[in-house]
Parts: sequence; C-alpha cells; structure tokens
Amino acid sequence: EEDAPPARWELVFMSFVMIIMFAALITDRVAPDHVFVTALAFCMVTGVVDAKEGLKGFANEGVLTVMVRIIADAGILQIIDA
Repeated sequence: EEDAPPARWELVFMSFVMIIMFAALITDRVAPDHVFVTALAFCMVTGVVDAKEGLKGFANEGVLTVMVRIIADAGILQIIDA
C-alpha cells in the first residue's frame, strides 16, 4: 500500500520550517539541539509527522552514536576549559 502524496499545505509548512531552521542554525543564536527539537515539535503538533515517526529517529544507531559523541566532546571541552 503506497502512501498518499503530502498535501500542498504540508509542503509549504515544511519549507517554512526548514528555512527558519537553517536561519537559526546559521545565526548561531540558539543551540542546534533546541532548533531541531523545536522544529520536530512543530511538525508533530501540526500533524505533519506523527509521534511514532518523530521519535523513531532517536532509536537509530547512527543518531545515538552522534549524540554520544557530542556529549563526550562537550565533557572534554569542559575539562580543557577548567
């Protein structure tokens, strides 16, 4: 069974979210994790992404590896700066 193509408003909404997300990442005024979680929350609240799909990405082994690496790097930087 094939999924139906996304509605036009979903495409416009996601384009808007991506533009705002990239702008926030480029300006570096907000932490990247906050940008991504906020974007995901907006997508889940509006129903573009359901909760199961939205949280499924965090179970990916590659995502978990990157998250652990970022946490380890932050710890090392705190040790160096101390």
